[in-house]
Amino acid sequence: MFRKFTWRNAGITLLACFVCTAEAYAQNCNCAVTIPLTQQSFNASTVQPGDTVCLAAGVRTRNLLITNVNGTAANPIVFINCGGKVTFSLASGLSYGIKFQGSKHFRITGTGSSDLYGIVVDSAAQGMQLEALSTNFEVDHLEIKNSGFAGIMAKTDNSGRGTFVMRNVKFHHNYMHDQRTGEGFYIGHFNWAVDGDQHDIDTLELYDNITERTGREGIQIGCTYSGKAKIYNNRVIDPGLLNLANQRSGVQLGNGFSGSFYNNYIEDPVANGITVLGVGNVYVYNNVIVNPGEMAIYSGHPTSEAGKHFYYVNNTILMGSSTQPVIRFDPTVACTGYIQNNAIVRTATDTAFDRMSGTMVVSGNVIRTTAAPFNFENAAAGNYDLLTGSVAINAGVNPTGFSIPFDFENRPRPVAAYDAGAYEFQGTPGPTVLYRVNAGGLEVAATPIPWEKDKQTDPCAWLDPASPNYTTGSDQPWGGTNTTDAPSQIFSTNRYAAFGGTQVNYNFPVSNGTYEVRLYFAENSNQAAGLRVFDVQAEGTVRLDNFDIYAAAGYRNAHKETINVTVTDGTLDLDFVAVTGNPQINGIAIVPATAARQYVTQTTQPVVEKNRLLAYPVPLQNQLYIQKQENTTGTFSTEDVEVQLLNESGTLLYKARHQFTGGNMKPLNLSPLGLKPGLYFLRITGSKTNEVMKLLKR
Repeated sequence: MFRKFTWRNAGITLLACFVCTAEAYAQNCNCAVTIPLTQQSFNASTVQPGDTVCLAAGVRTRNLLITNVNGTAANPIVFINCGGKVTFSLASGLSYGIKFQGSKHFRITGTGSSDLYGIVVDSAAQGMQLEALSTNFEVDHLEIKNSGFAGIMAKTDNSGRGTFVMRNVKFHHNYMHDQRTGEGFYIGHFNWAVDGDQHDIDTLELYDNITERTGREGIQIGCTYSGKAKIYNNRVIDPGLLNLANQRSGVQLGNGFSGSFYNNYIEDPVANGITVLGVGNVYVYNNVIVNPGEMAIYSGHPTSEAGKHFYYVNNTILMGSSTQPVIRFDPTVACTGYIQNNAIVRTATDTAFDRMSGTMVVSGNVIRTTAAPFNFENAAAGNYDLLTGSVAINAGVNPTGFSIPFDFENRPRPVAAYDAGAYEFQGTPGPTVLYRVNAGGLEVAATPIPWEKDKQTDPCAWLDPASPNYTTGSDQPWGGTNTTDAPSQIFSTNRYAAFGGTQVNYNFPVSNGTYEVRLYFAENSNQAAGLRVFDVQAEGTVRLDNFDIYAAAGYRNAHKETINVTVTDGTLDLDFVAVTGNPQINGIAIVPATAARQYVTQTTQPVVEKNRLLAYPVPLQNQLYIQKQENTTGTFSTEDVEVQLLNESGTLLYKARHQFTGGNMKPLNLSPLGLKPGLYFLRITGSKTNEVMKLLKR
């Protein structure tokens, strides 16, 4: 059996006197209203946009119905626990723990105390319901357990397709477990049909959640016909325990689903790892699937539409004892399944990919009967990163129809060529560039990746077409002055907003983290300052204010601006917004800002250093880098160590074994922990190392 260590299964260890001077947690919640422990219904019609509604801390034995929340997109109404944890300790016969009806533009969050999950719902048939035309909401840092059915259910039944659309909903950093007969997440109605009566969901994000021991799927998503669904960085453990026919998979991307499912980990589903029933334009990549009871991916598609295709690319799949096909493709209309670059351990030697109908394109997959040829870093501990000599290295192909700029650990891919599986081998220097766009022009060959074309009639995949954007310029060599690192051809064309348009917008899918965004400009038209002035926004924040290309560089001179951008929602948004004249952009490049580097005593960013151990960045972010130098002569350590992260109360949050190789350790992805601001302790123990370091999270 292949077994992945999960920090939740590690238990909680309290270390006596580990921290003897911890400060008590205190917070001013700025409550406009407080809901007492005994109150069962709350009509929010008089609560103003931007207000905070507090849930009194303590144990509630009654459920809570919240109605008529009317925030705005700019000023949502926030529901939060205040002054401590709120625990709904309910009788199992109650139909729900928390329910929202007729509400919009709100957030419910368990971040109002030092607890990882400050709102806990224990028992009830459903932990949380969001219904009766509720829309535009965010749910985070809740623990829901021992539900009779689903942990969280979000849908409005029979609301009329086209009459009501649920929009802009997010679920993140939640812990769903022990749902006895239902799903961890049940989002959108199962019986969606293009001519049916169930609503669509326009823009859904579900990320950094954990589900464990669910009766049906850990995650079931449907109705995202818009294609604006992103499901990523989730962990699904032991789903389908009710063993109910057709609902015992790890994840179901159900009727009406269109969107992306990536960087997720699925372990020990009773049946399939992923069941896909969607309409098409479904992208499943960079996932790890361990020990499926049946198939890793069943691709059935009762609602599939002609011309919308399915992509199963760069997944690491360990079939365990299952002898069923790894992927079965069975659409109901003429469409194509692209099965590429998967790394598969499978003892059976018959056909791995089973085409029942439609067309399959199969390339770049690596299948072996044992894990040994893959040379995983530590398969016994569930670490499927690749070491030197792995058969998966450079074995893949360029994926058809889209590119994958990062791997399961959020590192750049490809390095030299695409590897097979969810992990990209980083042992040799490779590209750190995720995206390049030649705005307004044709593709320009370059290493490590080309500058993507972005013509008027053939825009790049990341352009947001919502506003009137146009391209201009010649694809011939440029005759201006260029001292930047971009090819001169980049500056001969541009994309701009005009004729009533005020913005040029791009949206780049990325893993959460910090990125260096390089922007390239040249003023080839105006020969005076003040004629073209615009703002450059990243993630909704102005980063270049009243930017004037001529004022910065003059006429026909290439100019580069670099900004660092932190992304928390899986998409890096760039907006060029008019002030005077037409905003324009000539070229864009995006690079991870936290690429691993060699240990140096003097660093260019804040670090924590102790006895030749170095940890950065500080304050803590989602990725933590750790390095070790053995002595003053520059010898770098190679050592197997145990890494623990504890909060200031001594509670163990993370525990895993890692390897120092040449002084470097694989980055720790802390995003699933949902760390709150405060003090943390990093403990590293090995044959040569026994150190504790203090780390701050703001």
